[in-house]
Amino acid sequence: MNITRVDLYVLDDNAREELGLNEHALAVASLVFNYDLAVHKILLCTGEGGPYILFPKDKVGKGIFYPINNESRQEILNVLLEAYENRED
Repeated sequence: MNITRVDLYVLDDNAREELGLNEHALAVASLVFNYDLAVHKILLCTGEGGPYILFPKDKVGKGIFYPINNESRQEILNVLLEAYENRED
């Protein structure tokens, strides 16, 4: 998997409230894979077990894009954490 672009938008309290998100949501991201496929509205969150990501779902709650194995999920999480930690406020 080749992530070729990361756009990360850090969420403040006002943004979380507008989006109906709780305090666990740190940022919302868009990723581009292989310069070909864009995925929007990936949430970077934190909780008791550490950081995690949530992927977009349809109106019924079914995932419309998600990694099918833990290795891919971890790679995406690592890319988003790196972008979050290296952000310029």
